[in-house]
Amino acid sequence: MTLKGKLLAAATIAGLAGCAHAPGFQSTSVNGEVQDQQAFPVYPEDDHNFFYTVVPAQITFITGADGRATGLVLQGGQDVPASRIE
Repeated sequence: MTLKGKLLAAATIAGLAGCAHAPGFQSTSVNGEVQDQQAFPVYPEDDHNFFYTVVPAQITFITGADGRATGLVLQGGQDVPASRIE
């Protein structure tokens, strides 16, 4: 089975793209990496929720009223919040 992400509007992607960091995790653009491991792409399920195809994990973006991401939560066994550091 091949999982494919939803197509998002360019403005939505622009609001989410950036850099977020939590201990042991960093997200850049629409890739995420666990510290000292390879970065993998994430795919949109909807405007705020993205999933990996290589590990059972998801990322939920937290956005402000302007649609710009202020942080995210990595979900994969436990919830790991990350703040935008751009």
